[in-house]
Amino acid sequence: MRLFLIIAISILTLAFACKTKPAASSVSNKTLGTVSHKYKSAGCNTIIIIEKEKDRLVLIPSQSLPSEFDKDGMEIYFDYNMLKIPSPAGCGEGIPATISNISKK
Repeated sequence: MRLFLIIAISILTLAFACKTKPAASSVSNKTLGTVSHKYKSAGCNTIIIIEKEKDRLVLIPSQSLPSEFDKDGMEIYFDYNMLKIPSPAGCGEGIPATISNISKK
């Protein structure tokens, strides 16, 4: 009887622990930023500016953005990972980053 009780509790625990969570909205975890070319004359092609309340973060994409998103002033949602590499020549402000999962606002 004791063995049966232990097995039953184990099965019920596994059954409740293995339930999947509903998928979140595709935009909920993404960051909102604005594409800019304001340092293009200095040699820095594209940057993405993230403004949150009083904080401002400037990202330098490690690879070119797809042409449909590389438009000055366009607001986009995206995921990013900051890189520990030097900024490209001409990019005095900003942090190099990989940009992925881009979508228009």
